[in-house]
Amino acid sequence: MLDSEAWQFETDPVINLIGRSQPLAFALMRHMAFRANRLIDLVLDLSLRSVERRLASFLLSLAMRAGAEPGKPCVIPRQLDMNTVAARLGTVREEISRALNRMQREGILSLSRQEIVVLDLNALERVTYE
Repeated sequence: MLDSEAWQFETDPVINLIGRSQPLAFALMRHMAFRANRLIDLVLDLSLRSVERRLASFLLSLAMRAGAEPGKPCVIPRQLDMNTVAARLGTVREEISRALNRMQREGILSLSRQEIVVLDLNALERVTYE
């Protein structure tokens, strides 16, 4: 998590600016389309993908951010608790635990209290896109 700022603009001045600036109008439309697509992806993800696939996708994105390379173990520090991960993935803590344990039995992950070690990045990616 990173510190961030939120800005709020009044509607009328923004509409006036959009009317005077075609580049601003196109930038806002592109941004709104991007956000709408992300929401559609989220709905599809929650309705069509299993918890294990959603968790694998989440772990794959964390591993890629940590600089994971195929064939090498990648350490992901456990910065989020299980309830937070479950909430992000639209499920409950118990389902996350079951999915993690299944992936550990399959040799994809190694689990400890402090970290998750991705042992097989290719297998994690396969689970994500099955």
